[in-house]
Amino acid sequence: MEVTPVGIYSRGWQKNDGGRVAAVDTYGLLQRFVLALLYSSMHGWDHNDGWQTGDTVCNWEGVGCGEDCATVNVLDLSMMKNLKGNIPEYIGYLTALTSLLMNSNSLSGNIPSKIGSLTALRELSFWGNKLTGSIPSEIGSLTALAELSLWGNKLAGSIPTELSLLTSLTMLTVARNKLTGTISNTIGSLTVLNTLDVCNNNLSGTIPADIGSLTALTQLFVFNNKLSGNIPSEVG
Repeated sequence: MEVTPVGIYSRGWQKNDGGRVAAVDTYGLLQRFVLALLYSSMHGWDHNDGWQTGDTVCNWEGVGCGEDCATVNVLDLSMMKNLKGNIPEYIGYLTALTSLLMNSNSLSGNIPSKIGSLTALRELSFWGNKLTGSIPSEIGSLTALAELSLWGNKLAGSIPTELSLLTSLTMLTVARNKLTGTISNTIGSLTVLNTLDVCNNNLSGTIPADIGSLTALTQLFVFNNKLSGNIPSEVG
């Protein structure tokens, strides 16, 4: 039977305190356990001050906490030398995260669907890795997301139409992958988007006229694809 972080910590929600049963900080234990599992499953990395020690997780390198100095809301493991392996599904238990960044490493495998559980995220960035598979449609659940950066991987498949639900998105960069399919006309829903970069993929079809609805757009990169037709007049 698979043992999950929740399963393990369900046995630690209470502790014995001199014969009395006392509550413990279950979420604090859970996030510490998830981070420790993350470090272990990825075989560690350099720039790891504080990790695998008894120090508070808020002092671990790359970890940022909120005003309570306890809840992890930032995990920035960008450019951590020797960070490799798959992004584990249980990262979805860190539900207070507002920023998750693992840029410029050697991550491989798929982006886990459990990413969709991190509904507080405002920034999600995995650029410059070796990630494969498709962009999970579950990312469409991250309605607070402002920046999504997945460029420079080996992602395939189409751009999920569910991304049109991310109406707070200001930056969408999925360049330099192996994406196919079309640019959906649902892109017009992202009315606060200022950067759209889909260059260097295998996208086909036409540039949708709905891009003209993106009145906040200042940067549009679609070159090095298999697009056809004319540039819509609405873009101008």
